[in-house]
Amino acid sequence: MTWKVLLKKEWKESSLRFFLNLGLLAVVYLVILYLMQRYSPLLFFLGIPAILTHVLYMFVDLIFSLRKEWKENTVYVWMNLPLPGWQLILAKLLTAFVQLMISLGVTFAFVYLFIIRAEQLIDYSVYREFAQGIVLLKEIFIKLLPFATMLIAHSAVVLGLVAVFIFLMSKIIQPLGWLVGVLITAALTTASVLFSNTAFYAAITEWGLIRTIADIPQEILFQFGDENAVEVSEKIIIHLYAGQLVYEGIILVAMFLVVSWLFDRKVQV
Repeated sequence: MTWKVLLKKEWKESSLRFFLNLGLLAVVYLVILYLMQRYSPLLFFLGIPAILTHVLYMFVDLIFSLRKEWKENTVYVWMNLPLPGWQLILAKLLTAFVQLMISLGVTFAFVYLFIIRAEQLIDYSVYREFAQGIVLLKEIFIKLLPFATMLIAHSAVVLGLVAVFIFLMSKIIQPLGWLVGVLITAALTTASVLFSNTAFYAAITEWGLIRTIADIPQEILFQFGDENAVEVSEKIIIHLYAGQLVYEGIILVAMFLVVSWLFDRKVQV
């Protein structure tokens, strides 16, 4: 079996779950559109949490996929395929990532549609004082879309690798291997956060400025009684550096190598 065939197998086995989830999301989004039309255009905010939940997409998907291999006893065939372990893990990761990006793209499209629809409905509702705020939110949404996509995708991949690590630890150390995995993850996450606040981290990552996203308000304040009365609190500036991408890329590769090594050398069935 080639890796391409394995990738097709992973997609086929997860496609039903993926399309059911996508269909459910579409139904929820259509319900939100109906509620906006029926009750209040401000209900478009209900679509925003759906964007944030995609951070957990790969974590949940990979736990489900790996658990399915063991539960249905297909793990014996899967682990004995004539392919190195890293390719087996990569096939699951790549399948989950592609499905994540499709789902995230659909979600962004619907949320943008919500904002456009709210902008159209607001002038005919009792919430006219929010009209300028919605226009501002639309501009912010468009401006932050590439950055948000990158951030969510990166976070989802990290959590996906964490899911694989914790699951493999549960098979290596029984019965509390999952707890060991969680504790190790928590310790390394804490260390990473502390390190990211050091001057050394800034020195090795803040080079090669790619893009600056400016004029992003920390908070939007609406003043009732005047449709033009929208106050914006202190604005923040986001810098994206090539050094940050290189650093995060190295971390992802290191995480992938660790889980691949554990899978090849420590996991037994």
